[in-house]
Amino acid sequence: MDQFALFMTTFVVTLATDLLIGVGVGLALKVILHWIRGVSPVQLFSAKVDAVREREGELTLRVSGVAAFTSLLAVRKRLSDIGPEVRRVVVDVAEAKLADHTFLSRLDAMGAELAGIDFVVEGLDSLAPLTDHPHSTRTRKAG
Repeated sequence: MDQFALFMTTFVVTLATDLLIGVGVGLALKVILHWIRGVSPVQLFSAKVDAVREREGELTLRVSGVAAFTSLLAVRKRLSDIGPEVRRVVVDVAEAKLADHTFLSRLDAMGAELAGIDFVVEGLDSLAPLTDHPHSTRTRKAG
């Protein structure tokens, strides 16, 4: 429902006004939806992505805070620095408070761009999905 609401809001506002205002309203709605789920705007824009080499040929990117659309640039920057010795990349979201649809779907696209590298997302089992879709927004499980 989130993605439908975002799409329809952006679409209607864009038709009623212009593209820039439509995109701005869509972005504001995304921030509001995350805020309703307990993520403050400060948390949304202060996610931390740490690169850790745990094993030979493997790079682990640990995302703490919020794994949202705002974290994608940090992940992409870390991926641009990998060398030819890296054969496996693990993105660990176990410490994240929320992983949003945009983040998860773009991770799949980034993984597809890395030819010859095994790309894995771990830690999703520590987050509760809002729907059955594999890229559904996920929030911290209660308890």
